[in-house]
Amino acid sequence: MIRSSVLAVALASSIAPAAFALDAGKANGFAVIDGVAIPLAFAVDTRKENLFDAKKRDVVVVLTDKPLGATRPDNEVDLSLRARRGELVVVALRIDGDTLVNVTVSYKGLNGLVVLPGPWFQYGPPKAGVGSLRLARREFDGHSYEMDVTFAATRYVAPPPATPPAAAPAAPERP
Repeated sequence: MIRSSVLAVALASSIAPAAFALDAGKANGFAVIDGVAIPLAFAVDTRKENLFDAKKRDVVVVLTDKPLGATRPDNEVDLSLRARRGELVVVALRIDGDTLVNVTVSYKGLNGLVVLPGPWFQYGPPKAGVGSLRLARREFDGHSYEMDVTFAATRYVAPPPATPPAAAPAAPERP
Protein backbone atom coordinates (compact mmCIF):
# COMPACT_ATOMS: atom_id res chain seq x y z
CA MET A 1 0.00 0.00 0.00
CA ILE A 2 2.73 2.46 0.96
CA ARG A 3 4.86 1.47 -2.02
CA SER A 4 2.00 2.16 -4.48
CA SER A 5 1.28 5.52 -2.81
CA VAL A 6 4.94 6.55 -3.03
CA LEU A 7 5.02 5.48 -6.68
CA ALA A 8 1.85 7.47 -7.45
CA VAL A 9 3.27 10.61 -5.80
CA ALA A 10 6.59 10.22 -7.62
CA LEU A 11 4.82 9.74 -10.94
CA ALA A 12 2.50 12.72 -10.39
CA SER A 13 5.34 15.01 -9.36
CA SER A 14 7.40 14.05 -12.40
CA ILE A 15 4.53 14.64 -14.81
CA ALA A 16 3.20 17.94 -13.44
CA PRO A 17 6.32 20.04 -14.21
CA ALA A 18 6.41 18.64 -17.75
CA ALA A 19 2.81 19.72 -18.35
CA PHE A 20 3.45 23.26 -17.16
CA ALA A 21 6.52 23.50 -19.43
CA LEU A 22 4.38 23.05 -22.55
CA ASP A 23 3.78 26.00 -24.83
CA ALA A 24 0.17 27.04 -25.35
CA GLY A 25 -1.47 25.03 -28.11
CA LYS A 26 0.83 22.05 -27.63
CA ALA A 27 0.44 18.49 -26.40
CA ASN A 28 3.10 16.02 -25.35
CA GLY A 29 2.33 12.32 -25.36
CA PHE A 30 0.73 9.65 -27.45
CA ALA A 31 -2.32 7.62 -28.32
CA VAL A 32 -1.89 3.94 -29.16
CA ILE A 33 -4.64 2.59 -31.38
CA ASP A 34 -4.52 -1.09 -32.34
CA GLY A 35 -0.84 -1.19 -31.38
CA VAL A 36 0.16 1.86 -33.45
CA ALA A 37 1.63 4.70 -31.35
CA ILE A 38 0.73 8.17 -32.60
CA PRO A 39 2.40 11.21 -31.03
CA LEU A 40 -0.09 13.94 -30.09
CA ALA A 41 1.48 17.38 -30.47
CA PHE A 42 -1.33 19.96 -30.75
CA ALA A 43 -4.10 21.06 -28.37
CA VAL A 44 -6.98 23.49 -28.80
CA ASP A 45 -10.20 23.88 -26.88
CA THR A 46 -13.62 25.05 -27.91
CA ARG A 47 -17.11 25.17 -26.40
CA LYS A 48 -20.14 23.07 -27.30
CA GLU A 49 -23.67 22.79 -26.01
CA ASN A 50 -23.91 20.56 -22.94
CA LEU A 51 -25.34 17.11 -23.68
CA PHE A 52 -28.03 17.40 -20.97
CA ASP A 53 -28.63 21.12 -20.37
CA ALA A 54 -29.01 23.51 -23.30
CA LYS A 55 -28.20 26.45 -21.00
CA LYS A 56 -24.71 25.11 -20.25
CA ARG A 57 -21.60 24.81 -22.44
CA ASP A 58 -19.04 22.00 -22.26
CA VAL A 59 -15.34 22.46 -22.92
CA VAL A 60 -14.03 20.23 -25.70
CA VAL A 61 -10.24 19.82 -25.83
CA VAL A 62 -9.08 18.56 -29.23
CA LEU A 63 -5.68 16.84 -29.33
CA THR A 64 -4.15 16.02 -32.72
CA ASP A 65 -0.95 14.76 -34.29
CA LYS A 66 -0.98 17.53 -36.93
CA PRO A 67 -2.28 21.12 -37.00
CA LEU A 68 -5.99 21.47 -37.76
CA GLY A 69 -5.45 24.00 -40.52
CA ALA A 70 -8.77 25.46 -41.66
CA THR A 71 -10.83 22.75 -39.91
CA ARG A 72 -12.72 24.05 -36.88
CA PRO A 73 -12.19 22.00 -33.69
CA ASP A 74 -15.94 21.88 -33.07
CA ASN A 75 -16.66 20.32 -36.49
CA GLU A 76 -16.74 16.61 -35.61
CA VAL A 77 -17.81 15.60 -39.12
CA ASP A 78 -14.87 17.27 -40.90
CA LEU A 79 -12.41 16.05 -38.26
CA SER A 80 -13.71 12.49 -38.59
CA LEU A 81 -13.56 12.58 -42.40
CA ARG A 82 -9.98 13.90 -42.34
CA ALA A 83 -9.03 11.17 -39.85
CA ARG A 84 -10.60 8.44 -41.99
CA ARG A 85 -8.52 9.68 -44.94
CA GLY A 86 -5.40 9.38 -42.75
CA GLU A 87 -4.74 13.14 -42.66
CA LEU A 88 -4.69 13.37 -38.86
CA VAL A 89 -5.58 11.61 -35.62
CA VAL A 90 -8.10 13.28 -33.31
CA VAL A 91 -8.64 12.70 -29.58
CA ALA A 92 -11.41 14.99 -28.24
CA LEU A 93 -12.15 15.31 -24.52
CA ARG A 94 -15.67 16.50 -23.59
CA ILE A 95 -15.58 18.17 -20.18
CA ASP A 96 -18.56 19.25 -18.08
CA GLY A 97 -17.16 21.42 -15.27
CA ASP A 98 -14.27 19.31 -13.95
CA THR A 99 -15.82 16.00 -15.08
CA LEU A 100 -14.52 14.18 -18.14
CA VAL A 101 -17.74 13.03 -19.83
CA ASN A 102 -16.17 11.09 -22.72
CA VAL A 103 -13.26 10.91 -25.13
CA THR A 104 -13.91 10.70 -28.86
CA VAL A 105 -11.27 9.09 -31.08
CA SER A 106 -11.03 9.49 -34.86
CA TYR A 107 -8.42 7.46 -36.73
CA LYS A 108 -8.03 5.99 -40.23
CA GLY A 109 -8.70 2.39 -39.16
CA LEU A 110 -11.93 3.13 -37.26
CA ASN A 111 -15.50 3.29 -38.49
CA GLY A 112 -16.62 6.84 -37.70
CA LEU A 113 -16.29 8.36 -34.25
CA VAL A 114 -15.42 6.08 -31.34
CA VAL A 115 -16.74 7.41 -28.03
CA LEU A 116 -14.95 6.04 -24.95
CA PRO A 117 -16.46 6.62 -21.48
CA GLY A 118 -14.82 9.29 -19.34
CA PRO A 119 -14.57 7.08 -16.21
CA TRP A 120 -12.07 4.81 -18.01
CA PHE A 121 -9.47 7.60 -17.95
CA GLN A 122 -7.18 9.13 -15.38
CA TYR A 123 -7.80 12.78 -16.02
CA GLY A 124 -6.18 15.95 -14.71
CA PRO A 125 -8.70 18.73 -15.38
CA PRO A 126 -7.17 21.67 -17.22
CA LYS A 127 -6.08 24.53 -15.02
CA ALA A 128 -5.47 27.54 -17.25
CA GLY A 129 -5.64 25.15 -20.23
CA VAL A 130 -3.05 22.68 -18.88
CA GLY A 131 -4.19 19.13 -18.18
CA SER A 132 -3.45 15.44 -18.60
CA LEU A 133 -5.13 12.29 -19.88
CA ARG A 134 -4.16 8.66 -19.33
CA LEU A 135 -5.74 5.39 -20.31
CA ALA A 136 -4.28 1.97 -19.58
CA ARG A 137 -4.76 -0.38 -22.54
CA ARG A 138 -8.48 -1.10 -23.05
CA GLU A 139 -10.38 -3.06 -25.68
CA PHE A 140 -13.53 -1.56 -27.15
CA ASP A 141 -15.59 -2.67 -30.15
CA GLY A 142 -12.79 -4.82 -31.61
CA HIS A 143 -10.01 -2.22 -31.21
CA SER A 144 -7.47 -1.44 -28.51
CA TYR A 145 -6.73 2.00 -27.06
CA GLU A 146 -4.09 3.43 -24.75
CA MET A 147 -3.18 7.06 -24.03
CA ASP A 148 -0.74 9.14 -22.05
CA VAL A 149 -0.65 12.84 -22.87
CA THR A 150 -0.31 16.23 -21.21
CA PHE A 151 -1.57 19.33 -22.94
CA ALA A 152 -1.70 23.11 -22.79
CA ALA A 153 -4.73 23.93 -24.92
CA THR A 154 -5.37 27.32 -26.44
CA ARG A 155 -8.91 28.57 -26.87
CA TYR A 156 -10.12 28.41 -30.46
CA VAL A 157 -11.27 31.74 -31.79
CA ALA A 158 -13.10 31.69 -35.10
CA PRO A 159 -11.53 33.96 -37.69
CA PRO A 160 -13.57 37.05 -38.51
CA PRO A 161 -15.77 36.71 -41.58
CA ALA A 162 -14.09 37.78 -44.76
CA THR A 163 -15.11 41.20 -45.91
CA PRO A 164 -16.07 41.45 -49.55
CA PRO A 165 -13.73 43.53 -51.66
CA ALA A 166 -14.78 47.13 -52.02
CA ALA A 167 -16.48 47.87 -55.29
CA ALA A 168 -14.54 50.09 -57.66
CA PRO A 169 -15.97 53.58 -57.83
CA ALA A 170 -18.31 54.05 -60.74
CA ALA A 171 -17.02 56.11 -63.63
CA PRO A 172 -18.64 59.50 -63.81
CA GLU A 173 -21.41 59.73 -66.34
CA ARG A 174 -20.75 61.77 -69.46
CA PRO A 175 -23.16 64.49 -70.35
